[in-house]
Amino acid sequence: MRASSCLLLVAVIALLAGCSGQPAAATLPPGTPSPTAFLPKGPSPRPRDSSQGPDRVATMAAHLADASPVDPPAELTSLGNALLVGVNQRRINAGLPPLKATAELTEIAQLRAEDMVVRDYFGHTDPSSGAALVEPLMMSAGFTGRVAENIYATNAPQPTLVDQVVAAWFDSPSHRASLLDPELRLTGVGLAGDGSWWKICQVFAQQGPG
Repeated sequence: MRASSCLLLVAVIALLAGCSGQPAAATLPPGTPSPTAFLPKGPSPRPRDSSQGPDRVATMAAHLADASPVDPPAELTSLGNALLVGVNQRRINAGLPPLKATAELTEIAQLRAEDMVVRDYFGHTDPSSGAALVEPLMMSAGFTGRVAENIYATNAPQPTLVDQVVAAWFDSPSHRASLLDPELRLTGVGLAGDGSWWKICQVFAQQGPG
């Protein structure tokens, strides 16, 4: 990729359009819900819809097990947490509740980011088959209702990474529609780097398993 950053969204299911976010405030008004993100340390046991066949999340994790991203997990967790805090700040400013990160969606988002790094592509579909990637993963993990995915690729340095991603997503009407969709309440954030480029993924779901 020649551009310093690339931005792409294909909504998984049609999302609301025309929403606008507000710049993040320096401080929150009294009584405002906290935007603090919760990024679990690891996936929790999840109910599955056996009609969806094999556990696609476990299968994808196994395929990527020997291809670790170059950045240490603690560093990625910190960046993912900061990104979700930035997104939730703008949701709160827009009068919406903050997105709640779940272990299952965090795992899926991280696998998607790592897969884009390991296989050197950027997109919502499998570069080999053209098949959609995130919907089967989320259905296999037991998520129902509407789902969506935002992705981003950049070679920005770490100190500017989070601000760049949040600003770019909210400047894009289609990305902003996902971020400010009131029906999408659950989320997960994943980041992976190859030493030069970052691949970032945020997934959204309306309803969790169980």
